[in-house]
Amino acid sequence: MKYLDTTKSYLEYNSDLRKYYDKYKFKFRSNYLNLIDKNFYKKIDLDFLVSSVAEKNISSSYTFHNICLYFSIKQILSKKKVDVLFVENEFLKKNIQSFYKGKIQIKNKEKISIINIFRILLAEFSTFFITKFFFKKKISKDKINLIDIFVTNNNCKIDRYYKNYFSNKKSFFLVPTFVNFNIFNLINCFYKLNKKNYIFKSQFLTFKDIFFSFNFIFRINKIRINKIFFKGLNIDILIQRELYLRKNLNASIVGLQNYLFAKNLKNHDKKLKSVLNWSENSSVDKGWNYGFRSFFPRLKTYGYQGYFVEKKLSSLDITQMESKAKTCPEYIMLSGPVLKKSRSEFVKNIKFIQTRAFRFEYLFSRKFYKNKKRNQILILLNLDRETCIEIIEIIKQTKFAKSNKIIFIKEHPLLKLNKFYKKNLPENFKIIDGNLENIVKKFRVIITSGCSSSVYESLLSGSKIIFPMNDYYDKLNLEMLDVPKSYYKVCNNITKLDNHINYFLNQDIKFFEYYKSKIKLKKVINDRRKISFLKNNNF
Repeated sequence: MKYLDTTKSYLEYNSDLRKYYDKYKFKFRSNYLNLIDKNFYKKIDLDFLVSSVAEKNISSSYTFHNICLYFSIKQILSKKKVDVLFVENEFLKKNIQSFYKGKIQIKNKEKISIINIFRILLAEFSTFFITKFFFKKKISKDKINLIDIFVTNNNCKIDRYYKNYFSNKKSFFLVPTFVNFNIFNLINCFYKLNKKNYIFKSQFLTFKDIFFSFNFIFRINKIRINKIFFKGLNIDILIQRELYLRKNLNASIVGLQNYLFAKNLKNHDKKLKSVLNWSENSSVDKGWNYGFRSFFPRLKTYGYQGYFVEKKLSSLDITQMESKAKTCPEYIMLSGPVLKKSRSEFVKNIKFIQTRAFRFEYLFSRKFYKNKKRNQILILLNLDRETCIEIIEIIKQTKFAKSNKIIFIKEHPLLKLNKFYKKNLPENFKIIDGNLENIVKKFRVIITSGCSSSVYESLLSGSKIIFPMNDYYDKLNLEMLDVPKSYYKVCNNITKLDNHINYFLNQDIKFFEYYKSKIKLKKVINDRRKISFLKNNNF
């Protein structure tokens, strides 16, 4: 091998690098989460808490990425001769030089985007300024419940999280975090939500608070990391570099503002009955939960997890020290009994509550759709752009696609394909619009990969799932949900992919019905007729 370039995007890795990288990314997951848990949660540093390192998301972690690269490169060099090695930082060069005498060049070194930082600060300040001075603060003398929610730019009237359950309910106020808005859409959304039971947290923040959250970009450089070893590899310089790069900066700033929001509510002697967090255990959530549990120690704090198993998004997994440090809710609300095993992988003392599965409750009233398409397939996309691109490129190589049979693509509601996929789609590839629940039921075969509850939703709707590449996590997710192997296939090459597509398309329809009775469905999803979201959980 003349050269090995590890600075390319994941999609451009050669077969050897990709094979080992995927292997270590799966193998080291638990070790890495335990390392972060052990070293950084005994004593909480607020700035570190809302950093990307503390979020411990292996899908986006700079530190974990370089750990996997190091061991992958080491494995390749032990088996093959490489004349020139390209790496993107001094850490890899220095550590690889101890066992490799060839030429190592650094290129494509990741840099801070000043423009991106400015955009984030401008967006956050605009939100603060508009809500602070143009909308009246809502004040209640009675005890209230606060509901954490995200509002997206596609339609601020649609509640993708709680299905509008809390709309106009007395004593319940939704506290929105705005995602992907331009200034004009943001103002329009403010006017619409201000008429409802929404509280804008910026109204409870001061200029000092805003500048404190913005100053995170400077304070983060002052954090010093002691020596930390992972499998004998000193990684403190990687962690320091990740902090310097200010990964996921917007989430860090919002996390700090959530913390200050809780602090100011306490300082103004606001009376709270409970708070409910849309719990993904992100930097945003850590700021919210650590704030309320610090300043309202007797307050009931809940975390609603209205999604299924997504192990590649390791930040979702609450760890033992996170629970002890109170950076997560006291009670975790699950939408189905099958989820408890997955949610307790890294924590044993957290309190679980079974509650309503808002997004998936329609399945109890839906009959199995037998008239499924026999000569068309559906690609489900998610928020991972690289994964979406790879799925499309792989499917384009299949005999099924080359035979001009229709292939539908369902975009993620928060990410349009034309925003990142710049090639022309073949004429037989069609974008399909509409509600996911009304689309997937019509297809025998769903092609997808990565983190998305739509995978499991498709299974429950009577579709078979094909993962066109093997990153180990797709299989793990379904194993955690006890899904029989006859309902999904993981493919390592185009031939297997074509074979599985044809097999499922021609399979008898009786093998597609995932649950033949509502009794089996109740083991997966909680029945709203048997459980109350509010009363059972002491709101």
